[in-house]
Amino acid sequence: RIADDTAHVRGKVGRRQSSTGEQVIAPFFYAQFLSNLPPSFRSSNLSIFQSIFLVMSLSLLKTADGSHSLHRDDMGEGYHSTQGAVSEALHVYIRPNLLEKISSCVPSQPINLFEMGFGTGLNALLTLLESEREGIDIRYTTVEMYPLSSELYTALNYAETCCSIAGFQEYLSLASRWFLSLHEAAWGEWCSITPHFAIKKLQMDICTLDFPENSFDCVYYDAFAPQFQPDLWTVDLF
Repeated sequence: RIADDTAHVRGKVGRRQSSTGEQVIAPFFYAQFLSNLPPSFRSSNLSIFQSIFLVMSLSLLKTADGSHSLHRDDMGEGYHSTQGAVSEALHVYIRPNLLEKISSCVPSQPINLFEMGFGTGLNALLTLLESEREGIDIRYTTVEMYPLSSELYTALNYAETCCSIAGFQEYLSLASRWFLSLHEAAWGEWCSITPHFAIKKLQMDICTLDFPENSFDCVYYDAFAPQFQPDLWTVDLF
């Protein structure tokens, strides 16, 4: 029944007031659908419904450097710059952050890295590729409330574009498998993708995450813009 109705209502969006007071865009059908559910059933299955409607609102697009990105149609916001998803990741996260840390780290000690927003897995794949090329061990912790479906992440062309744009051609035959392994890794536990790279994915709200002091050497803070996720841009959280 959900599949039948979504074909009719997809694209019909309207503004509503969130619990924090900001204006956000939400599908009419989503709000109506949830309001008609018994409260106990709604609360116990909310994450499932949110994931379903997130998939409904995502569009695949190709950015200027040839790499894919996703667009949140309900927000009117993309996951990456339209000028290039891979190019943006290299410019914002990898070169000024990870590579600087690698240049100054002790080779025998792993780099502990935290990412807010696993999203498409692009930052994780680029970081994994750098760990292999540099022979540096990286322990990668990432938070994501709404993981992508396999239909979405298998459509992304990051294995090819990361290797061509970022100069990892020697790993082209392995990059596709590594990218899938990042998405398919179990949640809530450490998973070794390569001998140099281990990932721990947490499906939870970062606002409820307890960070031990001095936990991480690098941070990728990859949230949506403040007008869409104001709770993730507060002084207290930082």
